[in-house]
Amino acid sequence: ILQTYIDDNYNDNYYKLLDYSTQYANDASVGLMSSVSTLKIRVSSIDGRQNKELRFFIKCPPINDFQLNLVEKSCCFKKESAFFGKLFSEMRSYLLYKSIPKCYLQDCESMIVLEDLSVNGYRNSTDPLGIDLKHTYVSLKALADIHAASLLYEHKIGKTLDEICPVEILRPWFNDIKNNPGYFDNRAAAKLICKIIDKYFPFYPSNTIKITKEFLFNFSKHMQKSKKYRNVITHQDLWCNNIMFKYDNDGNVEEAVIIDFQMYGYNPPTLDLLILIYCNTDKEIRDDNMNNLIEYYYNCLIKNISKHNVNPDDIITIEQFYGSMEET
Repeated sequence: ILQTYIDDNYNDNYYKLLDYSTQYANDASVGLMSSVSTLKIRVSSIDGRQNKELRFFIKCPPINDFQLNLVEKSCCFKKESAFFGKLFSEMRSYLLYKSIPKCYLQDCESMIVLEDLSVNGYRNSTDPLGIDLKHTYVSLKALADIHAASLLYEHKIGKTLDEICPVEILRPWFNDIKNNPGYFDNRAAAKLICKIIDKYFPFYPSNTIKITKEFLFNFSKHMQKSKKYRNVITHQDLWCNNIMFKYDNDGNVEEAVIIDFQMYGYNPPTLDLLILIYCNTDKEIRDDNMNNLIEYYYNCLIKNISKHNVNPDDIITIEQFYGSMEET
């Protein structure tokens, strides 16, 4: 880990290891599908005149047997390790911005070591009601960067990711495999929401309620790859805790980094776009800005593609983009 960090940040082996320590995260929500800790490494310059403390973010499979069983059956840890590993290394090279954390070590069985984003001032939004318009725009910029990288990588190799990736790597969390945690998750959520509908919305037309309930129980079918439109790596878990923000000295948000790639799938980019907007903004923001947000995301997407000297229309036209949104 230390050698990789030094290679990335310095021209020579200027520092030597003094000691290191780890500290587990206390927040249970942080480590729901993994065991999370902070690694601190103290190093010294070769001449002993300068000491530094380096911090890293470590993810390991959960210790709890129940959670570990979920992770193993769903391949969550294996998926994130693959995302930061060799399989997607060339795809990540197409990123124009710091849209994902830097990875220093990944092992599909035991450990992923990432940069500690908090060292450079990144943090989650503190608003319990979601994010405002400025936070939404910088989040969409990061999301478009990731999606563009996925499209550009496929364009270069002349194959789609589902042609080169193991099935379990691109399998979404919500699926129809009966012994998979995502299947049970879908069923449990559908049952709960149906109870809420019955209690609080009995006055809705019976046919509307029936269609809604059928959709809920078949939700996983809508999370599969499109057979008609271009697919990309889709995060699929874009709630506010999986987006970290950096601010300037006046407290204005500058950029966003998307984290936690344990549940990604392979779908049209509009799936992530709509998940991010609907899961993080209130109705007023959507009513006033929905078209502008969608247009901004699309402009970021084609701008990133164009900067790599590729014609965006050779990959995804605006008609295909809006067509996939309707399908989504």
